[in-house]
Amino acid sequence: MMILLDGLTGLAVNSADISWIRLDRGASHQPLTVVMRSGAELIVKSRLNSPSQSGLDTREVHRRILEAK
Repeated sequence: MMILLDGLTGLAVNSADISWIRLDRGASHQPLTVVMRSGAELIVKSRLNSPSQSGLDTREVHRRILEAK
């Protein structure tokens, strides 16, 4: 199942190719780290407080990935 990580850039991943994920809730921008089975590491930052860009809630992306697994 493809999961859209960032609608602004169109970045999406196949949930079957994800090795592990981590959501850093302590940071102000709550980065979501996604590590693929290939070893590639993607870091997605929340943009909920950025009026100039469309909002990106990394907690919601994290939830969708967990549901897809």
